[in-house]
Amino acid sequence: MKKTLLLSVILLFWVVTAGSCGQRQTLLTIQGRTMGTSYSVKMYFDKGQKASMSAGIDSVLRSINRQMSTWDRESEISLFNAMSAGDTLIVSAEFSEVLVRSLHIHLLSRGAFDITVGPAVDWWGFGSGSVKLGQSQLPDSIKNVIGMGRLDFDSLPRLVKPVQGMRLDLSAVAKGYGVDAVGKYIMSRGCSNFLVEIGGELIARGQKADGSKWVLGIDKPEDMALPGEALSQVLELTDLGLATSGDYRNFRYVDGRRISHIMDPRTAMPVPAAVASVTVIAGDCTTADGLATALMVMNPEEGLALVDSLSGCEAYYIVRTRNEEFEELFSRGFRQYIMPQAK
Repeated sequence: MKKTLLLSVILLFWVVTAGSCGQRQTLLTIQGRTMGTSYSVKMYFDKGQKASMSAGIDSVLRSINRQMSTWDRESEISLFNAMSAGDTLIVSAEFSEVLVRSLHIHLLSRGAFDITVGPAVDWWGFGSGSVKLGQSQLPDSIKNVIGMGRLDFDSLPRLVKPVQGMRLDLSAVAKGYGVDAVGKYIMSRGCSNFLVEIGGELIARGQKADGSKWVLGIDKPEDMALPGEALSQVLELTDLGLATSGDYRNFRYVDGRRISHIMDPRTAMPVPAAVASVTVIAGDCTTADGLATALMVMNPEEGLALVDSLSGCEAYYIVRTRNEEFEELFSRGFRQYIMPQAK
């Protein structure tokens, strides 16, 4: 269920002398590394607060990593994954929240999204566990431990491992949750005009100095292209989260067949190569992040029907045609966010 993050952020900034924080405002940029990728925060705030804001943001992100990183052997998720069947782990409030949010997306997508897909991710060589790349026949021991229905969500924060070998993988929601957490921290400090991005997943709040919305670009899903090298759409957003999932920066060929890092938890197999990328707009980045992965697993007709049934969500598919070209598919309300000159 892991994904390469595909969004290139295109922004024009100005120094502003008035803003939501009540003091002389400057565009501050804070950047760093987290969750195996980069992060960037743009916000209009008092420049004298940059050091303390940077320290606070880093603290938020370190906390999430300690809870949800499968690459950290001491994280909560790693402790759960290492447990034996029947063992119990008391998890943090944040971890519990992500589990509940994941269950909601799992139910909405009828199983296309599933955080217990970790063993399949490892089997196909994209996870933190052992690499089994090149073996196309999955053993029943992997298929039999995938399924969120085995987890007891009613007992949270007490989390029991229901079956030996089950491994959680929160990579499809952790970055989105991190984006939202950083956004909440910034707002708690009195600032409401900002953009937070982690590896391409983002949330845009408020506006730029001239009163306009944030301008963002979505990459064309061309294999191994650099971020921003070629754009498929340019959007204007405010007070919304956005996430893109796709297969064109994290894939392999096995026995002549293209293998995606995104797994269909219903089959424990990599998703077919027909869908190149999916971009989701939602009220928060956690929802956008999880839905983008779910829609990569679902066929476009099914995925767009789901999004059109949800309030406050929109989606944009880019699919590969038989002629190796791209076709764009939109949910009912997505086009309203495309910049007028880009429509």
